[in-house]
Amino acid sequence: MINLLLAPTPFRHLISQILGYISIFFSVIVTVPQIVENYNNKSGESVSEALLWIWVVGDFLNFIGSAMQGLIFTAVLIASYFVLTSFIIIFQTYYYRIYYVNKQKINHSRQDTETEVLIESSVSGSYGTYGSSSSSTTPNIVKNPSKDVKQSTPETVSKGYKLVNMSLVLLVLGTVTYLIYYFVFIEKSFMKTTFDSEELQFWPQLFGYLSAFLYAISRVPQIMKNYYNKSCEGLSLLMFIFTVMSNLTYVASFFADSTDMKDVIVALPWILGGVISPFLDFVIFYQFYIYKKVVPAEPNNTEN
Repeated sequence: MINLLLAPTPFRHLISQILGYISIFFSVIVTVPQIVENYNNKSGESVSEALLWIWVVGDFLNFIGSAMQGLIFTAVLIASYFVLTSFIIIFQTYYYRIYYVNKQKINHSRQDTETEVLIESSVSGSYGTYGSSSSSTTPNIVKNPSKDVKQSTPETVSKGYKLVNMSLVLLVLGTVTYLIYYFVFIEKSFMKTTFDSEELQFWPQLFGYLSAFLYAISRVPQIMKNYYNKSCEGLSLLMFIFTVMSNLTYVASFFADSTDMKDVIVALPWILGGVISPFLDFVIFYQFYIYKKVVPAEPNNTEN
């Protein structure tokens, strides 16, 4: 009876696939909150640079190891997507740290130069036509800088929420489509052939354990950065919530597929990577709690 419960079955594989696709859903949106946060702040200073690069190396090793070891399809798909999203957020971070900052400096210097020219012309013009030049140029001085003022952080936030809602709809549609495909087109005899336990392979296992180690230590630079700054400002809490949800469903997809010890040992590096990381994420959650801004109470101006 116990062996029957532990043995892989087509139904368990179906549950594993569903959990895997839920993990993919969280993986798809995991970086969206931080990308929106960086866009609103026009800054990439809040995220630890070491965290991002450790993520990239860990994601790359995770992808190679999971593909070489022949893990379940969703595990390989998640690993490949992690590589992509890591590079996206790194690109955005360096864009705001280097290119955007330099661009802003150039724009400000141009504005300062234009303002000085306008002031000089208004001053010199006032001697010639007594007040007419100053009245005509003053509006230009006030108007010019306002062209570069960007409104609308609420609009960008609403776009982020729309993207999350759209992803949720796609998740539901994808799950329903997969269920229909599974019950209509996939034969059980075919499903059984996919459960043959893989042999332990040195290089995939090595890459898997290295990626698990990198994922475990990747949070440390961010934790230290938050500690030294005594702040989590500019860091998206949702990104870490989605990361935890992605990791938990990722690990659950392995155990839903098989709890046979031989299969668990084969997938152990990736299971460890998904289990250890959330513990450090909870440290960051605690930092969000202790470093949150305390809004001072407004003074009571009512007369006695």
